[in-house]
Amino acid sequence: MKKKFLSTTFLILSLLMINVLIFNKYTDKSIVVAESFNGWKEDGNERYFFQNSKKFTGEYQNKYFVNGKYANGVYNGTLYKNGDISTNAYVGEIFYGSDGKPANGWYDDGSNWYFFQNGKKHNGYGVDGNGKRYFVNGKYANGYVGGIFYSKGKPVNGWYDDGKDWYFFREGKKYTGKAKDENGEMYFVKGKYANTYIDGVFYKDGKIANWWCDDGKDWYFFQNGKKHNGYGVDANGRRYFISGKYANAYVDEIFYSEGKIANWWFNDGEAWYFFQNGKKHNGYGTDANGKRYFVDGKYANGIYGGKLYKDGIESKGRIYVNGIFYDENIRPANGWYDDGDTWYFFKDGKKYTGKAVDGNGEMYFVKGKYANAYIDGIFYSEGKIANWWCDDGTDWYFFKDGKKYTGKAVDGNGEMYFIKGKYANTYIDGIFYSKGKIANWWCDDGNAWYFFQNGKKHNGYGIDANGKRYFVDGKYANGIYGGKLYKNGIESKGRTYVNGIFYDENIRPANGWYDDGDTWYFFKDGKKYTGKAVDGNGEMYFVKGKYANTYIDGIFYSEGKIANWWCDDGTDWYFFKDGKKFTGFGVDANGKRYFVKGKYANGIYNGKLYKNGLESNGNTYVNGIFYDGNIRPANGWYDDGSNWYFFKDGKKYTGKAVDGNGEMYFIGGKYAHTYINGIFYGAGKIANGWYDDGDAWYFFQGGKKHTGYATDENGQRYFVNGKYANGRYGGKLYKEGLESDGNTYINGIFYSGDKYPANGWYDDGDDWYFFRNGKKHTGYATDENGEKYFVDGKYANGFYGGKSYLDGEEVDLADSDWYVTDGVWRVKNSGRSCHVNGDFIVISLSDQKLWLVRDGRIISKIGIVSGKPSSPTVTGNFRILSKEYSRILRGPGYASWVQYWMPFHGGYGIHDANWQPYSAFSNSNYYRWGGSHGCVNVHPGSMGSIYNNSYVGMRVIVY
Repeated sequence: MKKKFLSTTFLILSLLMINVLIFNKYTDKSIVVAESFNGWKEDGNERYFFQNSKKFTGEYQNKYFVNGKYANGVYNGTLYKNGDISTNAYVGEIFYGSDGKPANGWYDDGSNWYFFQNGKKHNGYGVDGNGKRYFVNGKYANGYVGGIFYSKGKPVNGWYDDGKDWYFFREGKKYTGKAKDENGEMYFVKGKYANTYIDGVFYKDGKIANWWCDDGKDWYFFQNGKKHNGYGVDANGRRYFISGKYANAYVDEIFYSEGKIANWWFNDGEAWYFFQNGKKHNGYGTDANGKRYFVDGKYANGIYGGKLYKDGIESKGRIYVNGIFYDENIRPANGWYDDGDTWYFFKDGKKYTGKAVDGNGEMYFVKGKYANAYIDGIFYSEGKIANWWCDDGTDWYFFKDGKKYTGKAVDGNGEMYFIKGKYANTYIDGIFYSKGKIANWWCDDGNAWYFFQNGKKHNGYGIDANGKRYFVDGKYANGIYGGKLYKNGIESKGRTYVNGIFYDENIRPANGWYDDGDTWYFFKDGKKYTGKAVDGNGEMYFVKGKYANTYIDGIFYSEGKIANWWCDDGTDWYFFKDGKKFTGFGVDANGKRYFVKGKYANGIYNGKLYKNGLESNGNTYVNGIFYDGNIRPANGWYDDGSNWYFFKDGKKYTGKAVDGNGEMYFIGGKYAHTYINGIFYGAGKIANGWYDDGDAWYFFQGGKKHTGYATDENGQRYFVNGKYANGRYGGKLYKEGLESDGNTYINGIFYSGDKYPANGWYDDGDDWYFFRNGKKHTGYATDENGEKYFVDGKYANGFYGGKSYLDGEEVDLADSDWYVTDGVWRVKNSGRSCHVNGDFIVISLSDQKLWLVRDGRIISKIGIVSGKPSSPTVTGNFRILSKEYSRILRGPGYASWVQYWMPFHGGYGIHDANWQPYSAFSNSNYYRWGGSHGCVNVHPGSMGSIYNNSYVGMRVIVY
């Protein structure tokens, strides 16, 4: 280490000596020393400004240089352009003002005036010529910022419309508490007049409630903001209140109903009672049913003061009162009585249950009737213990001493065996009984049907409905018995199945091929054979007597032999070799093919592409994958023969990917034109502009249906949910995206000049109409002429909703066949009409009504009875021919005196009819059976007015 240090020191000293020698040697005039350079100079392909031979940075002759170039940009906080200070311009997001410095204060940036701080449109409090203000993006705040509502940069105080509704603000907050406005001191909750409870006191529209108010749950009567208790006065007079409701309760033992002392039937919460002076009444009183006797507010039921009452009326007995039946001596009944419905046996007025003696001796009763029921496990029939066949309500049984009998007994069928009251159908001591007798025929013993003889399952020959048969243990013999073959009890010659075994003609179990009557099968020991066996075709494999067509131990057999060709294995067709689905080259009817697991190869195997077993050069689909010319799954745009698609790994791609147009979104190999996660893509890119999304055309921004200002081919418009704005938004009225001054229809709503839906009369440019919420009004409404009925914005003239109207006022016209237009009363679908200001009589035969009109005003509307169907009243337009008093009207078989007679057509006229019942004139169907001979019958009490207000020549319209 020491040697290295000494060497280095020596080297430095040597170099210093050489430098001194050279300097001293060349201090003569032959050495040129360069002076400092100032000015512009080429350096490579660029010109630079030098000072003291260096590229200059700094100010020189009112220009600012940076590294020998005119300054362009911000240096030392100042904006320069070509070396000069630049003003009123943005660099990045910083705006530089007139001094070239980041702007502070109000500046016009070329698009609008903004308030800047440090070059940025200011957000937050700032001070300008108007004092301290709140700014948002360089503008006075107008709206909510951080929950504070500002107007012209100041937190608002008082009533303001925040774009949704009017609210009362304090320091920009919707105010809660007491404050004064033009209505005086009010209580506010979240900027609205209080309509709620505050500290237990209810406020209505900002004031302490002192009347009926809805507190959000129900209507209550308040006094000083509290639900009132005690007497108070409202529009119904003096009432008693409990918790703000009319009292419906007892107060000091007096019952109040709807705030008044009860004096009628009222429900006191437990039941209905009849009250007098607030007390449940005792004694006689009168209600809607007349005079009644009451006990504790209820109709008297029972004996009071030695008298029997039912529902408050005195009774003579033979009636139920409170569930007790009283006899004619008004005593509770004992014995048999007819209660009006049927006869019952009573004890102390109750239908008796238990033992008692009547004319039939000691009997058992249930609810006043002879018992037909079980009592303590004993069945009674007609009041006595059962000893025969009886129906116990579930079925008929044979009883003995009231019990369902088991054992032998005699009934109408002789001696029978019973079990629990039913004929025995079971084994008893090894003997089978059927329907109570020892079985001697086919019977079901509960397990199966058997042929019995003397109660035993029969063995040997026997005769049944099918004739003589051989039986074994109660069944037809099936098999070999005594060296003979039997089938269903009949001796057989073979070639048939018996108990699942096929017997040949020698009555031996079959071996080999046999036709069993259905088809040919290969049998062994009488069974359809499964396994290997030899027949005329050599060794074959059988399954259930047929050549095998199935897999056996993994080997497929076809027609009994191991498969070596195309075979259907039950799931599909496969190419087999030695019973296995073949893989490799093989030859079938289509020639040489490559197989994989019994199918033509489709895909890449051993580096080669196969389609349907043949080698392919690509540009084709194989198993749903599109392969390109390099026999690789396609990636990118390819024409698959039907169209161009964008593929990834051989599949038509869905998702984001990059092609020649940049990053695109694909669906099914095509540019996406649909919504993806709520974003709409058009031609593969996030939509910006007008696009049809499949439902309609919308204007999109960033894939969303745009709301706000934007520019399309029609210029700047205001959009709402992708459509031109039509309606009020943000306190402004828009039509087709342009701000509107109103007096126009928008979406079927007519907006007036105040830019709100019209209410009242307005000229829509076509005519004057009466509007409600922007719609031509139909229904009642009030204008300067009072309440009127409107139809489509006009005074109603005609028949609407079952009523007739003239200039919006209801008039009592005929019916739905009549209407008024242009001052004329007309009949629908008819030429008949008359002026409203005329005098006439209208008679409707369908309505059975008569209207008397004078000067267009209906002065009478009454019911009539017209001619019966066999002699109908004539219809048409007529006039009164005469007016006559006290006449006898005569016709075939009748002569009737009438006080008033007004003929209008031949023998047809209008007259009183004292023979018709009063109800006939209010029943529009009465004329069908009780009608006149053709005249118009009028009730005598109405005819005088009709007669006195009519005159000869007056029109009569009958329809």
